[in-house]
Amino acid sequence: MDTPVRESEVDAVMARLYAEVDASMRPSELGFARPAWQAARIEAGRHADVSADRPFHRRPGPFGRLRSAVTSAPKLLIRKLLRWYVEPLAAEQRAFNISVLRLADDIAAWTAAMHDAEGARREQDEGRRRGELDRLAQEIRDIEQRLATHREEAARVLSQLEDRLPAAERRPADRPDTR
Repeated sequence: MDTPVRESEVDAVMARLYAEVDASMRPSELGFARPAWQAARIEAGRHADVSADRPFHRRPGPFGRLRSAVTSAPKLLIRKLLRWYVEPLAAEQRAFNISVLRLADDIAAWTAAMHDAEGARREQDEGRRRGELDRLAQEIRDIEQRLATHREEAARVLSQLEDRLPAAERRPADRPDTR
């Protein structure tokens, strides 16, 4: 059974999303203008270039040097013999990595553009709201001014009626008004 979503819950989630996006677009405390995700993007860019030609690593110490001297020549020969088989796979992996990084860059650019557009829209909405509030405040001041004018008029009329009341009370009830 579906439960209705309250508008306040949606507003709370949207506010949290805006805060997270704002925080990710904000410069860090160190003063760099780099979004938080960009360090991971730079690291991924470093590892995107896959190749069959990797350096041989040797272990430290005399045994590592000896092992490296003994195994380097056979490793080099095996690498050359297998290059025709491994390099096409590495080339495909490089192409895939570059495609994924381009997609990530496009998504980042799209997100930044949407963030900027949303910020401009929020500023515009805020300006509209401020203008509407100013207009309503002016309307309230006008109404208060008219109300004060009507109160003054009512007080003046009441004062006139109170002045006439003693004269009306002295007049006999059967005599018509001669005004």
